[in-house]
Amino acid sequence: MMSGRAGCNGQKPDKVVHVTGPGPVLGR
Repeated sequence: MMSGRAGCNGQKPDKVVHVTGPGPVLGR
């Protein structure tokens, strides 16, 4: 849940965004 790659995969982006934020997560 702390990895930005998980959001890139499309598994649970909303969850990852909550951990780091919309800036770095979306950029990665």
